[in-house]
Amino acid sequence: MVRTAFAALIVLGVSASARASDAFNNFEAKLKKVKTYSIELTLSGPNGKPGNYSYSFTKPNLARIDTPDVLIYLDGTNEITFNKATNEYLVQPQTDKIAKRLFDTDELLAFASFFGLRTPGVIGNSIQDVGGTQFEVAQLGSVAGMGAWVWFDSKTGELASIGTTRNVFTSPTESKKETWTFDVKSTMVSNSGDASTYTFKPPRTAIRHTLADLPADQWLTDIDFACQVALATNRRVYIDFSAKWCGPCNRLHDDVLVTDDFRSASRYFVFVSVDADADPGTMFRYGVRSLPTQMILDPQGRVVDKTVGYGGSKDVFDFLRRNAGG
Repeated sequence: MVRTAFAALIVLGVSASARASDAFNNFEAKLKKVKTYSIELTLSGPNGKPGNYSYSFTKPNLARIDTPDVLIYLDGTNEITFNKATNEYLVQPQTDKIAKRLFDTDELLAFASFFGLRTPGVIGNSIQDVGGTQFEVAQLGSVAGMGAWVWFDSKTGELASIGTTRNVFTSPTESKKETWTFDVKSTMVSNSGDASTYTFKPPRTAIRHTLADLPADQWLTDIDFACQVALATNRRVYIDFSAKWCGPCNRLHDDVLVTDDFRSASRYFVFVSVDADADPGTMFRYGVRSLPTQMILDPQGRVVDKTVGYGGSKDVFDFLRRNAGG
């Protein structure tokens, strides 16, 4: 029911409402008072892949973020990001800058004030009636993404749902907006915290990485892991989609990708190579239908820019320059 109304909200826009603004302000005040806050959510579409999410936070600096793809720990000393698909994890020193980047994401934006991080604030409000139940809806601005809609039950004031929109490419030149809705299953608050909740116990066969053992100009093959590295190092992700049989792809490789000038761009980008024959699923995921395709992602995995074909080294370096340091 909430999902249907959220989709309508995207289309119809958001009307001003002091009540909805008050609901979010009250929620932030609650987060600031408690020592531990835990929440379980379900991603249920209409476009997002169904899955369970759980977040646990304990002041002053402990967090556990569990999604279908990754498990992230802030244990007070290190940030550990475990990629469930590849059985690899990245360990790096925990800093305030890392925490801020994590909570700039649309999915976590509503919880940033728990750690005293500043949120962009409420930029729109509405009251929505869904099947006889009223919800107070606050639209949050976002530094990193397109923002989030936060739904509160008008009677209880409890958080009910979080909605986000994102651009997804359907072809090399066309994209569409998708709606992702996270429905709240349960929440828990406490004035105590268990440090063991934030202790990562890696699987026996898991592969450990640190930033020190990852050369800056190394080519990775897993986009999700590359996004983790990009988030940790304040870079973007550069993806080269290619195939061995593709003549222009081979020229791009020989003319540009193996040069010192290109490798020096690793200060701005994490490099990823995707073989069209070996990984057709990733090709479909990003709407790639022509080769070579070069794509830039932000650390949250959102497409920032793309270019199709190879028109010479100047075009490639112009593409890099306009996306460096963004």
